[in-house]
Amino acid sequence: MTRILLLAALLAATPALAQKVDPGEWEITSIVSGAMFPKPETRVEMHCVKKEAVDEPKRWMGQTGADCAVTPVKEGADHYSWTVACPKSAMRGSGSMRWTRTTVDIEMDLVSEQQGKKVEMRSKVSGRRIGPCKG
Repeated sequence: MTRILLLAALLAATPALAQKVDPGEWEITSIVSGAMFPKPETRVEMHCVKKEAVDEPKRWMGQTGADCAVTPVKEGADHYSWTVACPKSAMRGSGSMRWTRTTVDIEMDLVSEQQGKKVEMRSKVSGRRIGPCKG
């Protein structure tokens, strides 16, 4: 579920982000922490962002859940912030990102209600272009 919310945040920023990143092989590292994790969960994935897909981030970042609504808060030439609300899954949060042509850094805080208890999660995602796509 956290992955879906991070993708929602990235997709919300696509009008600004799509014009700024270079195509090629990207290494994406995500770290999720919170009370429901015994230790931070780290995932590293590789994504080939082709030139024709740079302007269509849905093709390389995945799809979002229909439940979540992302609202832009602030946008600049190299930064973006938002709030997110997912009523069906009782989640809400906020996030921010900064980017260059070869890097992306995202932070996102989420809060949900599960069995009457407040559950908080923090996600950090960093991406870097490592060269041309392989294969």
